[in-house]
Amino acid sequence: MDFKDTLNEWAQKITEKTTEVVEIGKLHVTNCTKNEKINDLKKEIGTLCFEKFRSGDELDPAIENLCVEIKKLKGEIAENERTIRRMKENGGDTVDMAAAGYCPYCGEKLAKDAKFCAACGKEIEK
Repeated sequence: MDFKDTLNEWAQKITEKTTEVVEIGKLHVTNCTKNEKINDLKKEIGTLCFEKFRSGDELDPAIENLCVEIKKLKGEIAENERTIRRMKENGGDTVDMAAAGYCPYCGEKLAKDAKFCAACGKEIEK
Protein backbone atom coordinates (compact mmCIF):
# COMPACT_ATOMS: atom_id res chain seq x y z
CA MET A 1 0.00 0.00 0.00
CA ASP A 2 1.49 3.31 -1.02
CA PHE A 3 1.29 6.69 0.72
CA LYS A 4 -1.68 7.86 -1.35
CA ASP A 5 -3.73 4.77 -0.45
CA THR A 6 -2.83 5.17 3.24
CA LEU A 7 -3.81 8.82 3.13
CA ASN A 8 -7.13 7.97 1.45
CA GLU A 9 -7.80 5.29 4.06
CA TRP A 10 -7.14 7.75 6.91
CA ALA A 11 -9.33 10.39 5.24
CA GLN A 12 -12.15 7.83 4.99
CA LYS A 13 -11.79 6.91 8.69
CA ILE A 14 -11.78 10.59 9.70
CA THR A 15 -14.91 11.20 7.62
CA GLU A 16 -16.66 8.22 9.22
CA LYS A 17 -15.70 9.37 12.73
CA THR A 18 -16.80 12.95 11.99
CA THR A 19 -20.13 11.68 10.69
CA GLU A 20 -20.47 9.55 13.82
CA VAL A 21 -19.75 12.51 16.10
CA VAL A 22 -22.31 14.65 14.25
CA GLU A 23 -24.93 11.90 14.53
CA ILE A 24 -24.22 11.49 18.24
CA GLY A 25 -24.61 15.26 18.67
CA LYS A 26 -27.94 15.16 16.83
CA LEU A 27 -29.12 12.32 19.06
CA HIS A 28 -28.12 14.29 22.19
CA VAL A 29 -30.07 17.32 20.96
CA THR A 30 -33.07 15.12 20.15
CA ASN A 31 -32.90 13.56 23.61
CA CYS A 32 -32.72 17.00 25.25
CA THR A 33 -35.76 18.14 23.26
CA LYS A 34 -37.65 15.00 24.26
CA ASN A 35 -36.68 15.46 27.93
CA GLU A 36 -37.97 19.04 27.81
CA LYS A 37 -41.25 17.75 26.37
CA ILE A 38 -41.44 15.13 29.15
CA ASN A 39 -40.91 17.89 31.76
CA ASP A 40 -43.63 19.99 30.11
CA LEU A 41 -45.99 17.02 30.20
CA LYS A 42 -45.15 16.39 33.87
CA LYS A 43 -45.96 20.03 34.63
CA GLU A 44 -49.25 19.65 32.79
CA ILE A 45 -50.06 16.50 34.79
CA GLY A 46 -49.22 18.40 37.97
CA THR A 47 -51.44 21.30 36.97
CA LEU A 48 -54.33 18.94 36.21
CA CYS A 49 -53.89 17.14 39.53
CA PHE A 50 -53.76 20.40 41.46
CA GLU A 51 -56.90 21.65 39.72
CA LYS A 52 -58.66 18.41 40.69
CA PHE A 53 -57.48 18.96 44.27
CA ARG A 54 -58.80 22.52 44.27
CA SER A 55 -62.18 21.37 42.99
CA GLY A 56 -62.43 18.77 45.78
CA ASP A 57 -61.98 15.65 43.65
CA GLU A 58 -60.47 12.61 45.33
CA LEU A 59 -56.78 12.09 44.65
CA ASP A 60 -54.13 9.54 45.45
CA PRO A 61 -52.89 10.34 49.00
CA ALA A 62 -49.33 11.04 47.82
CA ILE A 63 -50.60 13.49 45.21
CA GLU A 64 -52.96 15.04 47.74
CA ASN A 65 -50.07 15.61 50.18
CA LEU A 66 -48.12 17.40 47.45
CA CYS A 67 -51.17 19.54 46.67
CA VAL A 68 -51.52 20.44 50.36
CA GLU A 69 -47.86 21.51 50.35
CA ILE A 70 -48.46 23.64 47.23
CA LYS A 71 -51.48 25.24 48.90
CA LYS A 72 -49.37 26.00 51.99
CA LEU A 73 -46.60 27.54 49.89
CA LYS A 74 -49.12 29.63 47.95
CA GLY A 75 -50.45 30.92 51.28
CA GLU A 76 -46.93 31.84 52.37
CA ILE A 77 -46.35 33.61 49.05
CA ALA A 78 -49.59 35.56 49.51
CA GLU A 79 -48.51 36.56 53.03
CA ASN A 80 -45.14 37.71 51.68
CA GLU A 81 -46.90 39.75 49.00
CA ARG A 82 -49.10 41.38 51.66
CA THR A 83 -45.99 42.19 53.67
CA ILE A 84 -44.35 43.74 50.62
CA ARG A 85 -47.47 45.84 49.98
CA ARG A 86 -47.42 47.01 53.62
CA MET A 87 -43.76 47.88 53.26
CA LYS A 88 -44.46 49.96 50.16
CA GLU A 89 -47.42 51.65 51.85
CA ASN A 90 -45.15 52.62 54.76
CA GLY A 91 -42.90 54.43 52.31
CA GLY A 92 -40.19 51.82 52.63
CA ASP A 93 -39.46 52.62 56.25
CA THR A 94 -36.97 49.83 56.88
CA VAL A 95 -36.79 50.35 60.64
CA ASP A 96 -40.56 49.85 61.12
CA MET A 97 -40.59 46.65 59.04
CA ALA A 98 -37.62 45.21 60.92
CA ALA A 99 -39.22 46.13 64.23
CA ALA A 100 -42.34 44.28 63.09
CA GLY A 101 -40.22 41.16 62.49
CA TYR A 102 -40.09 41.26 58.68
CA CYS A 103 -37.22 41.89 56.31
CA PRO A 104 -37.71 45.34 54.80
CA TYR A 105 -36.09 44.19 51.55
CA CYS A 106 -37.74 40.86 50.73
CA GLY A 107 -40.61 40.66 53.25
CA GLU A 108 -39.55 37.36 54.82
CA LYS A 109 -40.15 36.75 58.53
CA LEU A 110 -36.99 37.48 60.50
CA ALA A 111 -35.50 35.39 63.26
CA LYS A 112 -35.60 37.11 66.65
CA ASP A 113 -32.72 39.62 66.99
CA ALA A 114 -31.57 38.95 63.41
CA LYS A 115 -28.80 41.21 62.15
CA PHE A 116 -29.13 39.86 58.60
CA CYS A 117 -32.05 38.37 56.69
CA ALA A 118 -31.66 34.61 56.23
CA ALA A 119 -33.58 34.79 52.92
CA CYS A 120 -31.92 37.67 51.07
CA GLY A 121 -28.80 38.32 53.16
CA LYS A 122 -29.39 42.05 53.61
CA GLU A 123 -28.30 43.73 56.83
CA ILE A 124 -31.21 44.63 59.11
CA GLU A 125 -31.20 48.07 60.69
CA LYS A 126 -32.84 48.26 64.13
